[in-house]
Amino acid sequence: MEERVGLWWHKAVTRFASRNHSHAAVAFSDIALRLPVWFRAFGGDPAVPVQAGAESSWGHSRGLWERVAGLGDKVALTWVDEQACRLPAVIDVYPDRRLNRDLYFWLTALAASCRPQQVPWVLVNQAATLRLLDEFPGLTERYHRLVEAEIARRPVLASMVADQAAQESAIRQALRMPGTVRLIPH
Repeated sequence: MEERVGLWWHKAVTRFASRNHSHAAVAFSDIALRLPVWFRAFGGDPAVPVQAGAESSWGHSRGLWERVAGLGDKVALTWVDEQACRLPAVIDVYPDRRLNRDLYFWLTALAASCRPQQVPWVLVNQAATLRLLDEFPGLTERYHRLVEAEIARRPVLASMVADQAAQESAIRQALRMPGTVRLIPH
């Protein structure tokens, strides 16, 4: 009986804490053949394979229920090095499968166009976004759809303490108006 109650509790807390939408998930394997073409079309090195990457610890803040459920301690990131372009194995952050699929293609294009520099990530990503939207205006509608979906899933500004709200506002501004944020406040 205790095991059943424990399993029920774990399942309930996990479902409550999860911000993912498994019903709308898109797996890397579903579109793995298209992503290398997309990567190269946007300037990615032809010698660099495109593959699913592993989740890693990121050190970001998690909500109470995420901590109770043991969720969110690792995240799937996108990055490129001389070995490969690595993308999440699954994207299920939005309740719409089309948005999750669009995010794969956006992350692939962004990874292909990022130029490594010794500047903060927010500047690198804004510069790459501006370059992509300038050179490939057909991406603009997709980008703005993704930005609005991302902002809708982010925490409510009014519920944050002042320094967190300032950081969140800067992130939202960088997403909505790339190139306008020089630094994320600490």
